[in-house]
Amino acid sequence: MKKVYFLLMLLSCVSVMNGQRRITEEQWDELKITKPVILEFYADWCAPCKQQGSIIARLAQEFPEIDFYKVNIDREKDWFSYETRDGAIPMIQFIFKTDDRNNFYSRATISGFMPYAELRDSCQSILRRFNEIQRKKNIPQTVSTVVKDTIIDIDGVKYHLALSGAVDMGMNVRWAACNVGASSPDKFGDYYSWGEIEPKSKYEWGNYKYVYPGTSNNPRFKKYGPTIDRFDRLQIADDVAKQKWGGKWRMPLKFEMKDLVENTIWQVFKFRGVWGCIAYSEKTKNAIFFPLAGCKTEEGLVDVETSANMWAMDMLYTENSVFDYYEYPKFAYALIIDEQVSVQEWARFLGFSVRPVYDEHNHLN
Repeated sequence: MKKVYFLLMLLSCVSVMNGQRRITEEQWDELKITKPVILEFYADWCAPCKQQGSIIARLAQEFPEIDFYKVNIDREKDWFSYETRDGAIPMIQFIFKTDDRNNFYSRATISGFMPYAELRDSCQSILRRFNEIQRKKNIPQTVSTVVKDTIIDIDGVKYHLALSGAVDMGMNVRWAACNVGASSPDKFGDYYSWGEIEPKSKYEWGNYKYVYPGTSNNPRFKKYGPTIDRFDRLQIADDVAKQKWGGKWRMPLKFEMKDLVENTIWQVFKFRGVWGCIAYSEKTKNAIFFPLAGCKTEEGLVDVETSANMWAMDMLYTENSVFDYYEYPKFAYALIIDEQVSVQEWARFLGFSVRPVYDEHNHLN
């Protein structure tokens, strides 16, 4: 009995020394992923799997920053059948969390044997990407939340019209007093395509960050979509409010925009000589101003003093397979102020304003 116990302990030590752990689907479902993961699907009877396993064991020693797991497909048939289309082994999945707020993961699957050099390069690549995303998470806050305001009169009632800071409109997040790139509410600020963090001189499908070059007439997307990566919200690295203002500032969600639309009163308003619209809360007696800054299209800046357009974090998302892999989705949600105030979907390449929210209690976690 002692010999058996000793042998089990030895096998356990060898497993730990190799840096690989066998895992079941039940254990995987409960696993909290904090590091990049390489998941190897194998079978004991598969000769290439044995060769692949020895390479992965070697890499597990070289990359302690990555967690390596092994899945026996004979014991986990349902899991394997769910993860594969062709049933080829060995099969390797590269997985890492890209956004703690939304539990988003990047996942790539390779079927068939991978040589040592190719697999090592893949390990280095996902580790670089993972570390870059981690670096971008903790961005120092550069825009103050302190509210400065001026008093305005609406139908005999005094309201505090915010000039700066994070404004309490009676909701789960506080709204910024001005747009990204603006120093005050009456300034337009910068214009951004959805998911881009820098303004540009031209806005069209041809120079949109997430479209493959040469596909402007029929855009083929390389990021954000149900059949591409299953992301339906912007990741931290692509949230311009987070990247520019830091801290707990971020872009608003679609439902937060609808909350603002439905639970405040909207009125056309001219502030410091600029036409816009104010939203004011009867509950908090606070108000914020949205300049009619228009938007940027292939034709340049249009609709100034006619509309205001501000991106949400969400995109139009569906699992419906009738949509082409490359053509869909083209749209993300935005708060639109024109003849009425609403939340609508618009083409992602357009140059819209961004009005951040301050998420003090991290509702996205």
